[in-house]
Amino acid sequence: MAGGRVAHVTLKGPSVVREICIGFALGLVAGGLWKMHHWNEQRKVRSFYDLLEKASEVFCFVFSVFSHVLILSCGYLAFRL
Repeated sequence: MAGGRVAHVTLKGPSVVREICIGFALGLVAGGLWKMHHWNEQRKVRSFYDLLEKASEVFCFVFSVFSHVLILSCGYLAFRL
């Protein structure tokens, strides 16, 4: 029996240029994602410190107003006694 020949795919080794291109592309994608993550974290930290500074300013203003009211009321009480 003479059977027909079956065409087999010939296996080749890895293409060096193709591997370098794939590695380069994956490196760029991973680096871009990493940078975006750090930019996001930096934005969160910056906004936290900005809010902290604004809260500190508001607290100082309220404290100064409250202390003036307290001093005036103590002076009024001392004057009344």
